[in-house]
Amino acid sequence: MSTDTNIQLDYSSHRRNTLKHHVSVVLDGVSQSANVGGIIRTADALGVEKIYVSTQHNQLSATILKKTSRGLIGKIPSEFGCDTLAVVKHLKAEAYTIVAVEITNKSKEVSLIDFSPYHRIALIVGAEDGGISPEILQEVDITAHINMLGYGSSMNVGVALGIALYHITQDLQS
Repeated sequence: MSTDTNIQLDYSSHRRNTLKHHVSVVLDGVSQSANVGGIIRTADALGVEKIYVSTQHNQLSATILKKTSRGLIGKIPSEFGCDTLAVVKHLKAEAYTIVAVEITNKSKEVSLIDFSPYHRIALIVGAEDGGISPEILQEVDITAHINMLGYGSSMNVGVALGIALYHITQDLQS
């Protein structure tokens, strides 16, 4: 086999990177097990330090959560059943910049925001059907949205988090 052939690697040949960013993820009302699991998987891939989930662990399907997270439950520090407002206020007191992914009258397109000056970031996404609650939006420092080119007015919460988190972590690495 030629060394210039492009071959898919299996998990055992994947080199793990232990880089962690000072980025925490806060899920405000995200309640679908597949979304929570996918977000855990994305957060692991992008070096998130902690995940806060407002939904109680026992309200999520353990089977779906395990499958969609690819067994990463417990690999990233996580808290389930959190009071989102209390978490946001705690993170603000710990000098985190609070970033919401939501379309608002004050939001800026995520790819146009320079996140490099911020040393600690808490990234918040909201419920599948209603977004981030109004009381949480009042606490954020930055509101970011993803420019949508199609007919839809929203995207899956896990996809939105992944796009925003990728932009943030790329800025923090530069």
